Amino acid sequence: MKSIKEMQDLSGKVAIITGATGELGKIHAESLAEFGCNVILTDIQEEKLKELVENLSPKYSSRIIGIRMDLFDKESIEETFKKTFEEFGKIDILINNAQYTCDEDIEPLETFSKEVWEKIMGVNVTGNFLCCQQAIKYMGENSSIINMGSIMGVIIPDNRIYEGMEINGRKMNSPLAYTTSKFAIIGLTRYLAAELAKKKIRVNCISPGGFESSQSESFKEKYGNKVPLGRMAKKEELKGAILYLASDASSYLTGHNLILDGGMSLW
Repeated sequence: MKSIKEMQDLSGKVAIITGATGELGKIHAESLAEFGCNVILTDIQEEKLKELVENLSPKYSSRIIGIRMDLFDKESIEETFKKTFEEFGKIDILINNAQYTCDEDIEPLETFSKEVWEKIMGVNVTGNFLCCQQAIKYMGENSSIINMGSIMGVIIPDNRIYEGMEINGRKMNSPLAYTTSKFAIIGLTRYLAAELAKKKIRVNCISPGGFESSQSESFKEKYGNKVPLGRMAKKEELKGAILYLASDASSYLTGHNLILDGGMSLW
């Protein structure tokens, strides 16, 4: 019988992380590399990707490399997974971390931009699907796909907490397209889990609540009032969930949506 330490060991494993230069990409990479995993960071932002690789590589004995990938370009996705397989001979873990919320000002529902809707769905759903499609070509038994959902794909956001709130000079909101995309991710996860079980590939999802970043203290207080634990999440609190789903510690778990929300969905 394996010890829990042995089950968590990722030595020699190979993982691809999408949207690596986003707020959580570094967290995912650290979670895996600390336990011996080789990590391929992908993103469309080449300079930020290069900086991230240079920042992380000296800290770990495993390999950390960056590959530019455009989630709107199927050929770019295909080339990234092919290149990874040619370099390492396998792909064990995929973390679909890339997401787009909305950089534009949020319009009323009646006039919400079709272009913004399609951009959100294109990154959060279509891009996610295309990466899963490529990953399974190169994955063997007991590989793991981790899709990043959101608490806003479990419950409907209470937009009242965003009233009068700004972040980095922009009005805060949680648009319909984002919530819809995250509900879709849970459905995609469950479908793929059932379909890929025969290949012994596990597919799970993490739906975290809001993380502390550059929000105002008044927003953090309003958000915390809706959470039984009374606060927003700290980014490092995601690490345990990532390690669990990526490693043999979750070898009998598939099709699950792990809700990491401080109890927000209880109320």
